[in-house]
Amino acid sequence: MGAAMNVLIIDDYKSYGESLVSMIRVLGHEAQYAPSYTEAEWLLDLFPFQLALLDFDMPVMTGPTIAEKLTKRFPTIRPVIMSARPPDGSRREEIGDWTFLQKPLTRTVLQELLNHLAIEKTGVRLMIRPSFEIVRTTPDHKSAGETSDGRGESGTKDEGETEAPRTP
Repeated sequence: MGAAMNVLIIDDYKSYGESLVSMIRVLGHEAQYAPSYTEAEWLLDLFPFQLALLDFDMPVMTGPTIAEKLTKRFPTIRPVIMSARPPDGSRREEIGDWTFLQKPLTRTVLQELLNHLAIEKTGVRLMIRPSFEIVRTTPDHKSAGETSDGRGESGTKDEGETEAPRTP
C-alpha cells in the first residue's frame, strides 16, 4: 500500500460516521469525523484531506452543497456523496457529477475507493503479485538501455534468461 490518506467523514449519524472512521483506520489510512460542515471546518484547517465522504441528507447543508464548498476552498480534495437512498429525480440532479456511493459502505468498497483515489492522485497503479515482474513502460516496449535483442547495454543476458529463436 502507498502512503496513508487522510479522509474526512461528514455525516449527521454519529455512530455511522465513527464506524467509517474505524474501517478506514483498519485499512491503514487516517480518518476524522464531524457531524456537520460547520463542525468540520477546524479539522479542514488542521489536516490535509485527500477524500471527503459526505452524507447526502443532513439537516443544515446537503452533501453536494458541502462538496461545492470543499472543492472551492480545497481544490485537491475528492468529495464522495453517500446515502442510504438511491439517487433518483431531483436527488440525482443535485448529485450531478460527484461520485455517489450507496450506504452502508463495506470495507471492500472503501478499499476500492481508496485504491482508485491513490491511482488517480499518483498515476501509479499498485498491484500485489505473487512474483516479481518487469513492466516495460516505453512505447516500443524496451527499457532504457536495452537493445532490440533484450540485452542490456553491456550485451549480456540476465541470469536465467533464454533467447528466443530468430527467424530470418
